[in-house]
Formats: sequence, structure tokens, C-alpha cells
Amino acid sequence: MDEEALKGFESFWSTDRYCYTLEEIDASAPDFADRYIVVDLRGNCMVIIESRAIKAEVVRRMLDAGVLVGDRFDPKIRKAFMRARLKGACSDQS
Repeated sequence: MDEEALKGFESFWSTDRYCYTLEEIDASAPDFADRYIVVDLRGNCMVIIESRAIKAEVVRRMLDAGVLVGDRFDPKIRKAFMRARLKGACSDQS
């Protein structure tokens, strides 16, 4: 695994973890790269990770860190995001 490439995504499961959610798009998919999409809640948009291997590892690390999984419009997810943003846990970059 290219640890240097993963460093660019580290905030997804650490400092900005409440700014992202994972949406399950195919529960029967054999790996994380096909099972989930990463959504940036600040811009309400999908994050594109071109490398399948890196995307799978990013998703795995996000799941391990407890990043919320669900629909970006789910009130529970929006509430957690807004609470984190009010506490300054999410940067304003999107």
C-alpha cells in the first residue's frame, strides 16, 4: 500500500472524520472500493478516489475509525456533522 498517497486522505478518518460519511451502494460487493462511496458533508458531494486499492484502504480506515455509515440526508448524520462543525472539528474546506 502506498502510505504516501494515503496521507492525503488521513483527515477522512482522523481530524475531519465528522465531515465525511460512507454511503453503502452495493452490500453484496466483494470489497470496500465497490461497496461504499465517500461523501464530503461540507459540500454534500461524492469524493472521487481514482485508485481502487487506495479507495478500499481509505474506506477500511474510515470504518475502523467509526465514521458514520448511512445516507447523507439522514437526520442522525446531519446532526453529528453540525455538532462537530459547531465544535470546530470540521474545517471549512470542501
